[in-house]
Amino acid sequence: MRSKRMKQTINQLAEEVAERLNQKTVKPLSRTIWFNLQRSKKLSQKERLLELVAQKFAKKQGKTRAIVFSVKELVPAEITGVIKKLETRYGTKINLENKVDPTLLGGIKIVTQDEVIDLSWRGKLDDLRKKIEANE
Repeated sequence: MRSKRMKQTINQLAEEVAERLNQKTVKPLSRTIWFNLQRSKKLSQKERLLELVAQKFAKKQGKTRAIVFSVKELVPAEITGVIKKLETRYGTKINLENKVDPTLLGGIKIVTQDEVIDLSWRGKLDDLRKKIEANE
C-alpha cells in the first residue's frame, strides 16, 4: 500500500512540476525538490521523478518523450533521422534525448513511455540466445 501511495505522490509531484515549469522557475523549483528529496531520504527516487517530469512536460508541449540509447553520442543528422521516423510512427512531435550505453555493442535502443524498440546488437544477441535455449 505504501509503495502505491508513494508512486501516486511522485506522479502528482511530477505533474505539478511540469505544470509550473518555465525558464524563471527551473532553478528554484529544482533546489526545492532536491532539498525535499534529501530531507525525506528519497534520493533513490530522483531519477524516476526526473523522468516523469520530463515525460509530463513533453506531453504538456504536445510532444512524446523518447530516449535513444547508443554506443556513442549520435551526430545531429542521426538524431534528426530518428526524430523523423518516430514522429511518423507516433503522429506527434518528439522530444528526444540521446544517452550513451556502451553495453549495447552497436545499434540503438529507443525507449518511450509505452514502448521499447531494441535495434541494438545486444538485443539481437539476446534474442538469438533465447531462441537457441528454447530449442535445446
